[in-house]
Amino acid sequence: MPQLRLSNKLETKPQSNSPKATIYEIEEERKHSSKKWIWIFIGLLICGIGGAFIANYIISRHDTDAIVELTPDFINKLQKYTSFGEFNEGLAYVVNKAGKYGYINTKGEEVIPCQFDRANTFYEGMAAVAVGDKYKFIDYYGKDVFQVKEGEVERFSEGLAFVYLGDNSEYQTIRFAVIDNEGKIVFYGTCPTFFDGGIVELPFYENGMLYLPSESYKAVVYDTKGNKLKEIDWEERERIWKNNNAQLKYSIFMQTSGNPDILRWETYGLKDASGKVLIPAIYDHLSPSIGLQERKINVSNGVVLAVMVETSGLDGSGEEHCGFVDLKGHDTFTKEVRDLCAAAKKELEKFAEEEIAAAKAEEERLRREGPDWLQGAWRLPTIDEYGNDWGYTYHVFDHGNLRTYAAGVVFDFRYNYDNENDVVSIENGGTMQLNHIEQSLTGADGSKFEKVSDNTSFTPPTYSGTQSSSNQSVSQQSSTQRSSYKFYSEGNVLDYLKHRSFSHQGLVIGFSEGGVTVNGNYGGYAPIIRNYSENYASVQINLIPSGRIVFQVYPQEEKLIDNDGNVWRPR
Repeated sequence: MPQLRLSNKLETKPQSNSPKATIYEIEEERKHSSKKWIWIFIGLLICGIGGAFIANYIISRHDTDAIVELTPDFINKLQKYTSFGEFNEGLAYVVNKAGKYGYINTKGEEVIPCQFDRANTFYEGMAAVAVGDKYKFIDYYGKDVFQVKEGEVERFSEGLAFVYLGDNSEYQTIRFAVIDNEGKIVFYGTCPTFFDGGIVELPFYENGMLYLPSESYKAVVYDTKGNKLKEIDWEERERIWKNNNAQLKYSIFMQTSGNPDILRWETYGLKDASGKVLIPAIYDHLSPSIGLQERKINVSNGVVLAVMVETSGLDGSGEEHCGFVDLKGHDTFTKEVRDLCAAAKKELEKFAEEEIAAAKAEEERLRREGPDWLQGAWRLPTIDEYGNDWGYTYHVFDHGNLRTYAAGVVFDFRYNYDNENDVVSIENGGTMQLNHIEQSLTGADGSKFEKVSDNTSFTPPTYSGTQSSSNQSVSQQSSTQRSSYKFYSEGNVLDYLKHRSFSHQGLVIGFSEGGVTVNGNYGGYAPIIRNYSENYASVQINLIPSGRIVFQVYPQEEKLIDNDGNVWRPR
């Protein structure tokens, strides 16, 4: 270094006390000292940066095995969320009051902000999240790993994830893809889907094999490349599942309570491999317990996700309150939530008891009366053995009482209704079949009744003067002047009609070979003779626009009777 060489030369000069030499030496010392401090500063700076980096790495390193401690601080931090997911690999998703998803760590700290529209649990270092309908996978720090081009994704298992691409309702199948942990498509496929207690079963991976649900609780097994290996039945599938989960230390168990005749509650708890109860069965769900009586599970980060339901429906539905329970049975539910859920259950039990009492009363009423649509008047054409139409038989159902009008006689009966078989049994031994879907009534011989009135006090016009019928007494119709006209051919019937007009309540019908007139105006096509005998004929006319009317013609009594039992007399 030049300064050092200059200093050495100065030291060889004889005038060691020379002022000039002293100045040089002082200057040399000053410069040397400055350089030394610069190098010390640089060294300290490097050490500081490196130490900070190492410290930051140590602090920021994610601990996947940390145990959740249910401290008051942790419980307090949960109160700003409306729902949670399971803890796994040190993280659990949460849902804020705005409906956005994020993640908390085992201390309850929100380490990935609530910004997603959907989120799944972390598995194998990644979790699927969605913004809108676009899914992607993120790492422990919320950084994107890769985007999913289409479909809804499930969790990773053994380096693979299932992607739901849509369904074909016509063929009752779903389309799917399997992707690897870099987002690359391994293979596409289709599989059946079915409902089991309201839960759609989706494919799952176990020990390098993909199990696709099939009909009758069977499954088709594929390898990780999409090659079909075999088909298995339900029993083998259950055995494989149990073998694969045999090493798990904990199992969820179910307990029932309540009055089985009114309302039965199913609650869940947790026990260890020895059968010791760790978490009492007081929760409506322990994830994943829905639809399961007993199942082995793995407990991650020392807690299990629990749900208490503020029940409002007889199916167990209602507002769900989420929380966590540790292996000592401690949980994060507040007293307010516990009281709300307990009160809701009591209220629902009371409601169920009232509903059951009402249902029993209705069942007894139905047994006595039958359904509401049965009440009122029904009629059935009366055809004799020769095919002659003799008008209608009427049955009027009145909440357990049956009044029958037939051949000028009125009969009163009691009847009962068999709800299970949809049959009305009459005390005289007769039966009638009901059809709730069609709301129809059929006789024992298969004949169909026609509903003509909902009025339970209905009386056919020709029976308006009838006497009491409980003892099957007969009341004859008032006599009318009789004629000697008889029918020997269809021509006789037409001749009889076209020479007369008949009236009822201000309406006048006239007959001719060419058509029918109503109050002097053309009303329909020519009458059709359905059948006849000497003293009777059945005639059909098609009125415009009223439709078909069938008249029973009684020439000797000079009258017609229409579909509704109305009597028409000659003008």
